[in-house]
Amino acid sequence: MFKKFQLDQTEVTLGDYNKCIESGKCSKPVSAYDETGCEYGAGDPRHPVNCVTPVQAKEYCASVNKRLPTEIEWEYVAKGIVYSDYPWGNTFDGTLACYNNDKTCMVGTHAETLLGMPYQEAKKNWPNVGPLLDLAGNVAEILDSEYKPAGYNTNTPCTGSCVIRGGSWSSKSNRELSTTHRSSISVADHSPAVGFRCARD
Repeated sequence: MFKKFQLDQTEVTLGDYNKCIESGKCSKPVSAYDETGCEYGAGDPRHPVNCVTPVQAKEYCASVNKRLPTEIEWEYVAKGIVYSDYPWGNTFDGTLACYNNDKTCMVGTHAETLLGMPYQEAKKNWPNVGPLLDLAGNVAEILDSEYKPAGYNTNTPCTGSCVIRGGSWSSKSNRELSTTHRSSISVADHSPAVGFRCARD
């Protein structure tokens, strides 16, 4: 299906991204002073960076010798071999994600999951793999797959419109937090509801 890869435990934080800006390897995202909901310039460094374009997300991942994950990689980690409806299982629980909120949340403060299960359950089978956080909620995640309304193709990196998955702090419907919900963002666009995490081979 795909080669082995590792996905970052959390979404890239504002603090992480600020270090990249200071190094000269990343450009500044839209700031909190220019658009409501953006974190840069006034946000907590422990919250996920948002209001970045897919181009900026790719630049950041490259700066730490990583890359954006593909859509099928993200879905595999979120759904696992059990094909769960949410990263933690099949029953929606709004307390397990940063969702229907007025802003982003500090990363790592919600459910620990792995392959479509609560981490405590999953680690019985995968004891050497750590938990993942915020696969649902906080910020929807930019993926390096060209958006196709009818389905996805991992062999097509995004150059026009990138897939985003996972729902965000601003999601009002639990459907947006499901492991199968798909949306898109232009490579030149940004949103307070959108951020990213990195992967590596």
